[in-house]
Amino acid sequence: MALFVHLTNEKNRKSILRDGIRQEKIHYEAISQGVFCMPVISDFYATHQWLREIKMCQSSSNIIAVYFKIPDNETVFFGHYNDEIIKTTASEAHRILNEAEDKMGFQLIVPRKILKSEVTKTKNMPQIIGWRYYPKSHERKRCLCPACLQAGTYGSTRIKEAEISRLFKNLRNASASPDIISALNEINYPIFNVNKFKLQSRDEELLVKLSKSKESDIKYAAIRCLSVFFGGKYAECYLDAFYDANDILDADSCLSALFQVRGNNVFVLIDLERCNEEKKKLIDEYRD
Repeated sequence: MALFVHLTNEKNRKSILRDGIRQEKIHYEAISQGVFCMPVISDFYATHQWLREIKMCQSSSNIIAVYFKIPDNETVFFGHYNDEIIKTTASEAHRILNEAEDKMGFQLIVPRKILKSEVTKTKNMPQIIGWRYYPKSHERKRCLCPACLQAGTYGSTRIKEAEISRLFKNLRNASASPDIISALNEINYPIFNVNKFKLQSRDEELLVKLSKSKESDIKYAAIRCLSVFFGGKYAECYLDAFYDANDILDADSCLSALFQVRGNNVFVLIDLERCNEEKKKLIDEYRD
């Protein structure tokens, strides 16, 4: 008999001990219903690797392990969650997982209900076992673009807040100009709906300070960040910087910031007598 483990919400313990493990809908072409589980092998982490991912999907729920046995020759569906699921036997699934060099990301589906008589025990588990989001996510910085971190994803706001905090910490620790510019450019990268986040006052003050830097690369990178996080609050700063800009790309950064927060009203604010021909041409491009 092959031993498997099913991870589930603690509230399901009594019903499982009374009636077994019910099937759930499975979104694979060849499998419409079944029970998700994993082969129990000597590698405790690999066996229970899905715990944190399941816990994340079920918010603060406590996840328990339910162990059960089925015949070695019973048909199951097994494979990597991001690859093809193959039809095999319970014992063969055990062998494949045991021999796999990388055991992360595998899953197994028993295409039937697990009977009460097949359940051997339930067990409380440490709630920190396994990976979140995808296998080996702890080894790789997570992409926060809208395609990878979709709006409404559980914990997305907290994840973005943590990333913003990390980026501003990098900025505060930067001393050399190239490092400051790199940190500012990272902060300005459009991965956040930043209107939802409130920066610490020290970070706002730092951006304002850098927006007055004598180094133009730092100054205009900071202005772009100010416009992203604070919109029209520093419109006068953007306007003054626009007049002072010697490089047309810097002027464009300021005009873009102004246009985002003032729209077409920006054309009323600008004193054309303070603009050279190149800036006037840029303004006309925004009018168009």
